[in-house]
Amino acid sequence: MSACEKRIEIMEKEILYYAGRKRVLARRRYFRLLKSCNKEVGLEKPIYLKRS
Repeated sequence: MSACEKRIEIMEKEILYYAGRKRVLARRRYFRLLKSCNKEVGLEKPIYLKRS
């Protein structure tokens, strides 16, 4: 598991934990991270959206 994958997993848990403004900010950071790690990890869709 790469560093990006670990960080993505942590941020998914943060998004599900937070509410309101903190959740919005966490989602923004999450999408920026996905964009920057997309080539390395190979994800096309956010994982946490599939679980919700």
